[in-house]
Amino acid sequence: AVDRALVKVGLYDKRDRFANTLSGGEFQRLELAAALALEGDFLLLDEPTSAQDPVFSQLVAEILREESAVRGVLTISHDLALAARFADEAWLLGGGGLFDRGAPSEVLVPEKLGALYRCRAEVVPGRDFRFSRRG
Repeated sequence: AVDRALVKVGLYDKRDRFANTLSGGEFQRLELAAALALEGDFLLLDEPTSAQDPVFSQLVAEILREESAVRGVLTISHDLALAARFADEAWLLGGGGLFDRGAPSEVLVPEKLGALYRCRAEVVPGRDFRFSRRG
């Protein structure tokens, strides 16, 4: 299970290294591998793509998409583009509670993001996001 998880997150070739010699992004993927190796019924992850370059951010998102077919996956993320692309459901949190929830295509829209973040929000082609201060 450990070897499979290390292969999945792209760290099998570094399996003999001490964790404290890994980069921040590699260490984060090591933590994901540890969670995958446990083979539990549910994954709860906080910002699993932070400290990742774009290639590994996408890899992590794809891994979580695959895992969601066999176990529950709940991810907290500020990466709206990845959430828009990979999530089945998006929850917007703000003001101490739930602001909105639903399909990413219904929730991650300029009107709702602008209201939540109190700014002007724009969705650009490719499901990327831009924000600017109102004024």
